[in-house]
Amino acid sequence: MVEERFVGLISRTEELLSSGSNLPVEKEDEARRMAADLKQKLKALQLLFSEYELILQMLLPFFKNYAELDQTMTNLMEQYKQGNVPNNVV
Repeated sequence: MVEERFVGLISRTEELLSSGSNLPVEKEDEARRMAADLKQKLKALQLLFSEYELILQMLLPFFKNYAELDQTMTNLMEQYKQGNVPNNVV
């Protein structure tokens, strides 16, 4: 959603600049710099999104394994409380 808004804003700015707007030269230069800055920020934002996606992909198996470990520990504690612990545990 944010990315779409950035792309739309950049496109609209470039359209206005290419349509021969009646802006003074200094304002047109400033608008071109702003459009270039927006493109740079969009690339940085896309990189950040991909990094967050990678982190999430790594965290999903971690928390799945953590939940399984927690369940195993809970089961073992219940067995211990009931006295069903094997004698040959090393």
